[in-house]
Amino acid sequence: MHLELQSNIMQEKLDAKDLPQDTGSTLLTSDSEHHDKESEVKDVIQSQKQTKETEQDRCHPQDSEKIKKMESDQASLNGEKTNVENLYKILEEKFQIMHNLCEQKDSTLQQKLVEEKLEQHVKEIKSGGRKEEIRNFKQRIQEINEKHERTQSGLKKQTQVKLPNAVEEERNLYLEKLQLEEKKTHQLEYRDPHSRGLHSIL
Repeated sequence: MHLELQSNIMQEKLDAKDLPQDTGSTLLTSDSEHHDKESEVKDVIQSQKQTKETEQDRCHPQDSEKIKKMESDQASLNGEKTNVENLYKILEEKFQIMHNLCEQKDSTLQQKLVEEKLEQHVKEIKSGGRKEEIRNFKQRIQEINEKHERTQSGLKKQTQVKLPNAVEEERNLYLEKLQLEEKKTHQLEYRDPHSRGLHSIL
């Protein structure tokens, strides 16, 4: 509508230039009409500006609520991400502990198998009367036992160090989850006036 009015005004001005010089009264009438139409165009433009400003004012509270909701959702996602990362660390440490325990059991089984083989060999040597070889095999058995004890001791120390840390981290993770749930509950109560009033009564 705005463009159409401007186009009409321009066309009428051009038509006015083409009129003869002796049509003064007609030209004055045309100028008056131009002035009225220009005023009408200004009124239309002003009305459009006011309408746009009104729409912006009406949309602003909605945008503010959307921004708050997005910020709240982002905070919740960050909290959940932290919990997942902490849980991954705990599971990783638990896996390492289980791996150490499996190594201990495997080492024990291998040690037992070696001892059985050596004992069988010793019996065979004894039956042959070779005392020197018997002493050598006994010494070898002792060395294997000492090595096995050192290995078991090292694995136990690693397990004793990592297990309390894993338990403590798991406890902290549960506390963080509880705090996050409480925060979400407070946010819901803030958004819902009815729930907030009910909570104050309780």
